[in-house]
Amino acid sequence: MSKLTQESKSSPFRLEGQFIGFLDATKEKPKYLWIDASEGERYIKVSKELRGYLREVLKPGQWLEISGKQKLKRKTGELKLKADHVALKSPNQQQLPCRSLADVSVSTPAKSSSTRACVMLCQKSSCRKRGAGDVYKAVTDSLRTRGLDEHVTIKTTGCQKQCKKGPVMVLMPDKSRYTQVDSQQISTIVDKHFACQLKSQQN
Repeated sequence: MSKLTQESKSSPFRLEGQFIGFLDATKEKPKYLWIDASEGERYIKVSKELRGYLREVLKPGQWLEISGKQKLKRKTGELKLKADHVALKSPNQQQLPCRSLADVSVSTPAKSSSTRACVMLCQKSSCRKRGAGDVYKAVTDSLRTRGLDEHVTIKTTGCQKQCKKGPVMVLMPDKSRYTQVDSQQISTIVDKHFACQLKSQQN
């Protein structure tokens, strides 16, 4: 499998990883897949032909094989990925051929694996300038004081494409997104989204 590279301006790419969710999940036809690959988290733009269909089929936790074109933006050094092929893949049977999404029924999509409770915080420069560092500390302290630090993980991410609305935070597994987050809001957000974990701790 070829690795992502910044050596050429435009070239093919192919990667495998676990589907976290859609970056712009509120849209009818999301443009970006959020993937946890061996190279790290990736945001991959999807061709127009696949957008509506993938929203119906994909579920968090599924393993995917993705291929398409990668293009390097010379001015910023940022590598842009655009997928034109997405296939389901079993992580325990890497030698088997991928099953095309065309063979998956939209009405009966494959079951996804459970996703652990997680707080995903953008820590790129734009969000950090707007207080993402303070938000990270507030989340850490809030989880610790409630005894949830072993039940809810904190994961820092790259840019989530909403720089002007930073700090940006996504809570899994329900994929709730918060923008312009203030550190003083964190206690309320934690209590709201992780009530089940809090209840199990109290019992």
